[in-house]
Amino acid sequence: MLKMALSSYHPLKGEEEAPPLFCPKSSIERDFPPLTTEARIQLRQRKHEILGKYMAAQKLKEKKKENKEKDKAKEDDSKDKKEEKKNDEDHS
Repeated sequence: MLKMALSSYHPLKGEEEAPPLFCPKSSIERDFPPLTTEARIQLRQRKHEILGKYMAAQKLKEKKKENKEKDKAKEDDSKDKKEEKKNDEDHS
């Protein structure tokens, strides 16, 4: 059924036929030659730079989140202490 559907397809006027799904290896090698050792080393270094920056950003986000939680906890504690002080003064 699929073969019939594909064989009956005719592109519209002005529309190009789609390229074949399978490209022979030689054309891929021609378009994208294999990387040289130097290029591989540069790519690896670049990858490590990017990963390093990403990991540093993640650590920074975690630290900011922890600091926010600590600040919030401090504020809650100070509010609780103020309320306790106020209640103690009211009872006195």
